[in-house]
Amino acid sequence: MSISNITSSDYEPMLRPYSIGPMQERDLIDVVEIEETSGLNRWGYDAYRRELFTNPNSIMIVARNSCLASGLSEDWRRTELDGGGYG
Repeated sequence: MSISNITSSDYEPMLRPYSIGPMQERDLIDVVEIEETSGLNRWGYDAYRRELFTNPNSIMIVARNSCLASGLSEDWRRTELDGGGYG
């Protein structure tokens, strides 16, 4: 398909509003599905849940369209290395 042949129905799904927020337990099934579909590092449900609830230095956010997780990011605070910051 060339760019000149794109119709509004082709790009309409990209125009949905997204919100960014902290990952919640209800997001885990969608997050694992995104991992499996994209071939990202596969932590799996249990590893994400453990990280979400037990690691105080973990920063886990998702992008949602309506109520479904559509993207994810994991990061960790590096307090032991340089007194703060993010890794």
